[in-house]
Amino acid sequence: MSFFVSSLTSGKPPLLAPYWAGKSQVKLFHKSAISDVSGHMDARNTCVDMFAEILEVKDGGMHKLITSPLFHNEHARSHYGALANNKRWPEGKVLPREEALKQMLTDWTSSKNASFMFNEMVLKSQEQAQKAGLVEKTTEWQQRFFDTYGVNDKGKVVQIGPGTEYIRREDGTIEKVKKEKKQRVKKEKLGAKKETHEGALAMRGGRTVDD
Repeated sequence: MSFFVSSLTSGKPPLLAPYWAGKSQVKLFHKSAISDVSGHMDARNTCVDMFAEILEVKDGGMHKLITSPLFHNEHARSHYGALANNKRWPEGKVLPREEALKQMLTDWTSSKNASFMFNEMVLKSQEQAQKAGLVEKTTEWQQRFFDTYGVNDKGKVVQIGPGTEYIRREDGTIEKVKKEKKQRVKKEKLGAKKETHEGALAMRGGRTVDD
């Protein structure tokens, strides 16, 4: 998106996200997080390079990225940008949630307790995600992913269950399965499967389906 904005503004840097927006992010848990996939960084670099090529913001491109001084405008919708823009947006194009956000920012600017208001908003954002069990290592998260994820003795989130290196004990804690134990568990499962098969054959008088 940054490259796209720059390609439309003669290579100028896009507006910077306000400091409060960057600090209010709540990291959500996902079982298939892209950043955890092997080779993610290489794939991301290739993707970024491809977008830069298509949008012509690389050296020699029509919209080559350039350095530009950033201006500060306390009354603008975004406080920092390459251009000092004092124009108001047409009221018909402003969404209700944008107007509410603008009012909130205005309240912060004029309030003596701006830091308190900011922290309160972050906590409210996290509260919703936490209730849904999407904030790592919280009680709600552990309840939601009790059978598939846990936290090891090093404080790292790990996958548990069949086919993984960890199992959950009866007391709710997790344990790393040793190689010998994994082989024994696998052998026991194969033995149980064989016994079930032989039992089914015995019930049919030793005949198979083909017979």
